[in-house]
Amino acid sequence: MKTRRRSVFVVCVLAVGASFLAGCSATGRTAGTDPGASTGPSAGASASERTYSARDLANILDRAGTALGVDGTLVTDSELKDAAAKVGGAAGLAQLLGGSNVTYSPQACGDLLATAMQGGVPEDAIAAQFRTSTGAVTAASFAGTPLTSAQKASWTTTVDSVLDQCGTVSLSFEIAGKSVSAKVITAKATATTTADTTVGLRQTMSIEAAGQNLSAVSTVVQAVWGNLLISATTIATDQTTDAQAQAKTVTAEAAVDAVVAAAKR
Repeated sequence: MKTRRRSVFVVCVLAVGASFLAGCSATGRTAGTDPGASTGPSAGASASERTYSARDLANILDRAGTALGVDGTLVTDSELKDAAAKVGGAAGLAQLLGGSNVTYSPQACGDLLATAMQGGVPEDAIAAQFRTSTGAVTAASFAGTPLTSAQKASWTTTVDSVLDQCGTVSLSFEIAGKSVSAKVITAKATATTTADTTVGLRQTMSIEAAGQNLSAVSTVVQAVWGNLLISATTIATDQTTDAQAQAKTVTAEAAVDAVVAAAKR
């Protein structure tokens, strides 16, 4: 029997993995275009009592993106799942993100991902994502169901156990017939938000492919507010595009705060 603790992690992995595919596999929509009317998440309930539908999550992220004043694309739960389905759902994403075609060092890190992805995603798992040229913010939950204390804790406290094994990871794989190697270093970082619980991470990645090198630094903030699991990421690379150079700078902490403020409405 799959546990909700593992399923929470799978929701996050699917949302993050699908975001790489959403540009070509999911239509999405720009911020400020209402994804549909909603009765609101458990109207009148306290944060700990509020539950959400997939439409609620989309509306929350749409309002957050508008409040931040940034250009971006809103990707709904159904679009994320459609993008994931095109590569075989959880099993397919597991292969893309850490399956048999990817070599990890230490291998235990690949095993952690493969184990988490086993059993797929429960039917009531929902997520939405707002993507910009420099990052993304994801809100996840279970449709109409409160999260347990253990599920909320696992969103932030399991970071320590993962970092113990996978603070520094090397991986290699092939894509389009080309060999790619990467080294990823992840460490805890200070982060403060208006959410109930917050944890920050700083990730440095160096990639070598087809004789070219790319380096990137990501700031990741994972937070819990009521029955919402929130993950915000900002990425800076050494090959800045025109869109990234012209984009408004928004921190991961500010993105989380915008989601919390939108959820309170």
